[in-house]
Amino acid sequence: MNIHVTHSGEVAHEIHIHVHEDAATTTLASARHAAILTAIAGVHAQGERMANELDRLEAAVAKDTTVSESAVTLITGLAAQIRAAGTDPKKLSALADNLEKSSASLAAAVAANTASVDPVDPVDPNA
Repeated sequence: MNIHVTHSGEVAHEIHIHVHEDAATTTLASARHAAILTAIAGVHAQGERMANELDRLEAAVAKDTTVSESAVTLITGLAAQIRAAGTDPKKLSALADNLEKSSASLAAAVAANTASVDPVDPVDPNA
């Protein structure tokens, strides 16, 4: 039996099992080998589930990082715009108008993305 597991193109694990038996122990050995192979298949399946959950978690972290970086850029730009407007009422009014438009768009985007995010469930080791 050969099992080959690769996670996201990183580390590959291979398990090779070679069984040699004589006629006297064939029945008992076959039952033991079947139990071992069943256990290995269960460990392999659990590893696959864990790898898939890790991929989902990595994607969620990357998405959150991008959103956080965008928020930092927005806040930094806003501070610069406030400084540039100074005390000029027309510039301040235009800035307030832009903020209201941006605020509505940002609120809609946050609401849309918050509703579509699936929580990452912990992997059940008994599954």
